[in-house]
Amino acid sequence: MNRQLRIPADVSKHYKINMRKIALIIPIIIFGILAIFNLGGSKNGCYSLLNGILGFFSVFMAIAYTVILSIFSFYWRIKKKEQFNFLPILTLAITFTIYLLIQYINRERPVIIKANTSYENPDFSRKMISLTLYKNNKFTLRRSGHEYGCMESGRYLLARDTLVLIRSKQYVQGFDYTHFIINRENKIMIILNENHKVDSSLYLNIE
Repeated sequence: MNRQLRIPADVSKHYKINMRKIALIIPIIIFGILAIFNLGGSKNGCYSLLNGILGFFSVFMAIAYTVILSIFSFYWRIKKKEQFNFLPILTLAITFTIYLLIQYINRERPVIIKANTSYENPDFSRKMISLTLYKNNKFTLRRSGHEYGCMESGRYLLARDTLVLIRSKQYVQGFDYTHFIINRENKIMIILNENHKVDSSLYLNIE
């Protein structure tokens, strides 16, 4: 004789409540991922004003949604003596901690050299190129303009006044140079072309 296994009513009720609580935090997780992705989670890639708007909008929505859930949870605790749901606040705190951890990992170390230049595109839009060298033999290369910008990081080799950037993926398009001569006296970084000859049309000013 087959007997059907019956789940006690109180266990089933608690299971449904817990699943409902988990489902309620999914929007917080989604908004958190969008905020981290759009507000500088990576040091390699391109970004635009839209990324900044979407990032701050995601932060606002995650906080607002958490506050609304907390208010409702507090209301039901008073009215029906239900247990207060700390899960949304905990999820928001964990998401914020992950963002701070990523920023700490990607933090800028002590700077050795910082140089930049600006140039004009054929469409008359101006672009800014910024190169920063850190003491841990890593570099950050940025290109910024009115509509969007790109950032690239990697390692470099420096022997006396010769600088070589090790660029595995060139996210900063239109600036394909990897070899430079550092002229500390004139505070400029001279660019070498693919034939390792001086490219007099473009150089970086050392700050």
